[in-house]
Amino acid sequence: MMVDLASFSDEKFDAKKWINAACQARHPQDPLEHHLVDLEMKLQMMSEEIAASLEEQSAAALLRVPRATRDVVRLRDDTHSLRNSVAGILLKLKKAEGSSAESIATLAKVDTVKRRMEAAYETLQDAAGLTQLSSTVEGVFASGDLPRAAETLANMRTLLVCCWRGGRIC
Repeated sequence: MMVDLASFSDEKFDAKKWINAACQARHPQDPLEHHLVDLEMKLQMMSEEIAASLEEQSAAALLRVPRATRDVVRLRDDTHSLRNSVAGILLKLKKAEGSSAESIATLAKVDTVKRRMEAAYETLQDAAGLTQLSSTVEGVFASGDLPRAAETLANMRTLLVCCWRGGRIC
């Protein structure tokens, strides 16, 4: 006969119902008293096995407590060390962030000056081109070559339209 221990862990376990069910499950030819003695002996043996297992597991757990305590202390120390390291890194980041912001602002100013200088250079290049074109136009008009003068004026017009939009230099 097998004893099912699963029903003992049920919150609504009823000992009387369990005993009555165990008695009804016996072989009809087995005397009830013999069946109950057998059932009692199996329950007692299982109880002793469970108690021995609990005692063994408790002893093993007690042996693990000092090691677990050491591990907890080590983890606490590691946590403090890590917290201090992170605080140091955060401080360095804040310092770097401040100097980075200043560096970025300076770079932005330098970039603005550079763009303005490039624009001024291009304007000067265009002015030099216009000066050269103007002297060329004077030479062409002086020579009396009208088709070449018309072509030169068309080039000058294209250059002026590109350079001046809405009264402003492009």
